[in-house]
Amino acid sequence: MENFKIEIPYNKKDFIRLNMVRLKIQRIKMNKQLKGFAIAAIIVFGLGILARTDNEPDNPFMFIGFLLLLVTIWMLVFMVFSKRQFSVKINEIANQYDKVKMDCIYEFTDDSVKYLDKEKHLDFKWCVFSSYSIYKDFLIITLNNSLIHSYIFEKKESDIDNYTKILELVKTKLEFKEIK
Repeated sequence: MENFKIEIPYNKKDFIRLNMVRLKIQRIKMNKQLKGFAIAAIIVFGLGILARTDNEPDNPFMFIGFLLLLVTIWMLVFMVFSKRQFSVKINEIANQYDKVKMDCIYEFTDDSVKYLDKEKHLDFKWCVFSSYSIYKDFLIITLNNSLIHSYIFEKKESDIDNYTKILELVKTKLEFKEIK
């Protein structure tokens, strides 16, 4: 495979959109946990109501179900406020990068992936990448099983050749992991 280099000019809207994709992917897992807690709360609370007797109106199932319900509500509130906080932080970073025109360069070789911008120069061997995923029109190359430390490339009509080159190389180097 030949080495190739991709130069990406900084675009504030793209930066914000790509980071919001990271948040959406993280939300998929959180939504499953939220549904699990809600179902558990309903089942345990329902068992508490069914097991209640006139002699013993309070039972541990109702108490545990109520606690699970509170945890579910807390998780929901946490998700709403964390999205708002994340959006504010990403907008601040996007404004900073916009001031300095944070253009970046990716260089792909058989041995490594290099990333260069005005602040940093990173060189990662392929062995530190854990997998790749495809979410909608985004190719996600995950570094050490961390979505936060991942590279995301969008499949755009104007840049389809570079996307295809990256995808072909990644398929030979990493295993596919479906986003669930």
